[in-house]
Amino acid sequence: MKYSYFQLTFGQDEAYLEPGRSYARLQRNGYDAIELTPPKGRYGKGVSLERFVSDHARLSREHNLEISCLNDCWGEAWDPFSPDYKTLTGRTGARLAIDETNATVDMAAELGAKFVTVAVAIHEDITRDTVAGAVEVAVESLQAMCRHAAEKDIRLVFEATNHLEMGKFVNTVANHKRLIERTGCANLGIQLDWFHAGFEELNCFEAIYEAQPLL
Repeated sequence: MKYSYFQLTFGQDEAYLEPGRSYARLQRNGYDAIELTPPKGRYGKGVSLERFVSDHARLSREHNLEISCLNDCWGEAWDPFSPDYKTLTGRTGARLAIDETNATVDMAAELGAKFVTVAVAIHEDITRDTVAGAVEVAVESLQAMCRHAAEKDIRLVFEATNHLEMGKFVNTVANHKRLIERTGCANLGIQLDWFHAGFEELNCFEAIYEAQPLL
């Protein structure tokens, strides 16, 4: 696989209601694969998970494009403090995150994707007094996700996300790498998004090297 593209960039109407347009465009422009976001939370335009899987399994075959990754969004909105959000710093939200991720891992295996993207959101402000507990919950949650992913031969991709979207916790590559190392999981790597990196990294170019060998 050489080139993959994140389908949601084309907007929700196309991604969920006319996904064939995305496949045709990527095939026409020489792409090898497509990255998908399952219809969960505020994403999906009413499309069921069953229809999503069947549509993309068919389109992948018809257009000879691999499905590279599923990006799991976990919540009703990008709001780290929402009570419905599946966070990784409090145990109640973390249980939801684990369940949602495991379901997406199963979906990825069915579609032949080798990666599932995960991220960390916070359930409350992380302070000097609460950071140790938050790290403990995040590490245990990631370990649980990785165990299930390993059973399906799936790698989890830990996306470094900016503090405006996900709250102030592990927003930099360096902190994501530290958290991954604490898990001891071999099937957990780092995804470096230039949009988020532009917020958080002092030098985006150096962050690429810092992420090795987990990038």
